[in-house]
Amino acid sequence: MRINQIFENIFSEHIFRQKDKFWSLLFLSGILVLFIWDLFFLNTPALLLLIKSFLNTFIIGLFSVAITFLIAWRVVLLKNLLNRKSLEKADYFLELSLDFLDSIPQIIWLLLGYLYAIKVAEFEGIWLIFFLILIISLAFLHEVVQEMESRIDYFKKSDFYNAMLVLGIEEKRIINNEILLGNSLAHLINKGVNIFASVIFLICSVDFIISVGLTSSLSLSNLPATLGSLLSNLDSKQDILAIGNLFNDPFYFTELLTKHLQGISTALVLIFTLISAYKISNGLIERKKLD
Repeated sequence: MRINQIFENIFSEHIFRQKDKFWSLLFLSGILVLFIWDLFFLNTPALLLLIKSFLNTFIIGLFSVAITFLIAWRVVLLKNLLNRKSLEKADYFLELSLDFLDSIPQIIWLLLGYLYAIKVAEFEGIWLIFFLILIISLAFLHEVVQEMESRIDYFKKSDFYNAMLVLGIEEKRIINNEILLGNSLAHLINKGVNIFASVIFLICSVDFIISVGLTSSLSLSNLPATLGSLLSNLDSKQDILAIGNLFNDPFYFTELLTKHLQGISTALVLIFTLISAYKISNGLIERKKLD
């Protein structure tokens, strides 16, 4: 009886009341259930293609977020150093470069990256994926730099920052340990979740555009399989169109879940990922009371 009460308290207080953790658990559980279902009803080649597309998409998304934050962190430290040494021209040039990166729409960044990587540099395999991660990171760099700078500026206005300087603590250490990691981690995680969702949507949108509209000018065999390219696959399109049969025959629902899984599973993963990221972000804002 006590064990049951302990589990009830854990789930009621730490999971269901904390929406970010609840949706994180729900997302992982949902993906696992979908994979098990596909394991039974989806043919092996289609299942392997779905797994490969899922892994490629999420690996690109996760590494894009990680590299964006890594570059942004170094840029923020560099800008702080330039300001401290009153190197105004260098700081102005750096800010101008960030504004230039931000002025180009992110989807244009990725489209141009695809065209350059395939037609000019002729990247393939892991090199193409790494290049796309770098391009995506540059597209979101200014956004993360602004988030980090806003947190640093917030603490610089408080007595907290000046007191630590008086104590002789190095400014770089204050920014890294006390501000970004110690008091801004929730803000940065929330920003990372939002960027991850944006990257997933961006990758799938561009891959879908390329797969559908640019097949005559690009060799699609060089492109990494992603959820977007899988969704544009002819079999996936037919699976999605099969949903229309429900209007004539509601009992066709069982057929959808057993015979049209490739397209439906791909669409479900995309939709569920974006919804979960939105809910996790909102839950984190609510739980941590982020501004």
